[in-house]
Amino acid sequence: MGVYLVLYFISLGCALLFYYISKKKEKMYGFSVFFMVLMIFFLVFALATDDPIDELVTTIPAFWQFVLTGLGGAFTIWKVYLNPLKTKVYGMDREIGEVKTSVGRMESEMKSAFQRLEKEIDNLIKK
Repeated sequence: MGVYLVLYFISLGCALLFYYISKKKEKMYGFSVFFMVLMIFFLVFALATDDPIDELVTTIPAFWQFVLTGLGGAFTIWKVYLNPLKTKVYGMDREIGEVKTSVGRMESEMKSAFQRLEKEIDNLIKK
């Protein structure tokens, strides 16, 4: 009958729909991740029960149904989760680079200030 595969496609569509909505509203991103996880759950059940959509309805053999659903799921996982994660990591890497630069600059300023202070203390001791 293909119940799990149909639920998989519904979850896939909802995940992509909420992902594109979340581009305008940040609050909706959690729904797209939820439907992505639900989609994976239904795909595992469909594969475990060998439950493709009847070939009378789609005329697509069961093997190709599972291959196409796997590819669709991989695209959805990449689009919904992995690509935004990559963007966040790049942003964090840039921020960490800025922080390292600032800390390095402060460290060099502190070293020069301590060297000047040591010279002043040495001059005071010598007098």
